[in-house]
Amino acid sequence: MSERQALDMWAYARPNSEIDEAGLGYSLTSLFLEAGTEAPTYYRIRLTPEGRVVDDFSDGRVDVREQVVMEDELSRKESSTTLARIKVMLQKRVGTLCVWVSPPGGPYGYEEGKIDVGYVTEEGGVLVHWGYGIKTRFDKQTHLLIASRIGEFALTSWPLNSPEDLRDKLFEIQTDDPLALLHEIIPMPEALDSIENGEARRLREMMFQKARHVVRHVKPLLTSAATRWDYMQAGALAERMMVQETGIEISDGPCGLLNSSLVENRSGTQFVVGFAQIDFRGKVTDVFSGSGNREGKYVKSCGKCGKSINAVISKGYKCSCGGVYEGC
Repeated sequence: MSERQALDMWAYARPNSEIDEAGLGYSLTSLFLEAGTEAPTYYRIRLTPEGRVVDDFSDGRVDVREQVVMEDELSRKESSTTLARIKVMLQKRVGTLCVWVSPPGGPYGYEEGKIDVGYVTEEGGVLVHWGYGIKTRFDKQTHLLIASRIGEFALTSWPLNSPEDLRDKLFEIQTDDPLALLHEIIPMPEALDSIENGEARRLREMMFQKARHVVRHVKPLLTSAATRWDYMQAGALAERMMVQETGIEISDGPCGLLNSSLVENRSGTQFVVGFAQIDFRGKVTDVFSGSGNREGKYVKSCGKCGKSINAVISKGYKCSCGGVYEGC
């Protein structure tokens, strides 16, 4: 099985360097909200007087633009919507509602869809963008219909012939009442109600505080970590503590493999980190180019037995069932 890690602790703590507690707490919170609840995931970014765009759930040291991922075609498309949203902020277009519709399927085989909604406003002289990522259970065509409806209100719209056309489209709508408009165009009343009454925001803030508490407890493990295995053990502890703190159970899924799963079922496990595929001991078993590509093709499952693969494989790849990938 080849898969991405849901929470890569190594990205937040390197030997002899400062640990990014806020960043790790943010990611831990997002993992449990997205993998363990149906609640919209609240976020808030603001424009500093120096022209930096920072997340209010971080310590403000890192500009959001520095965290944009451009590893492959899909990540470039999805990240372009983040950059478009930031452009709206930099242009100080107060009163702009930003909506992004991401259907299920696609190159990564997303099992569910997502609608991201955000609004640019000014609070106490500070330009802010509050936003929510809403998980959806609609099929691809329903996402396309919803996006087409959104396009009727947008300042700019595009011809939409396929759900895949949506991945790099950010709809921008000028409105004084964003929630009323969202209720009109998105058929998800419960999710929108939780945004309007503040429930989704309060849940995120509560979860973030619990995550910061967990991070402080695992910090000694991260400080002394020397191998990938050490980082995975720290990650497994953080995941288990979050389950105890929140009562929310999570499992491997669209977000990737949990550290706890990697630790408990370590034999033969391989996963992708950055541009390298490694096993649980930290041994590199494959290397990708800087663009995230290598010779081969991304395959979700074996064509013979249906077993999950979820990796870029080359000609000659052999599944455990005996099926051989012949290339294309």
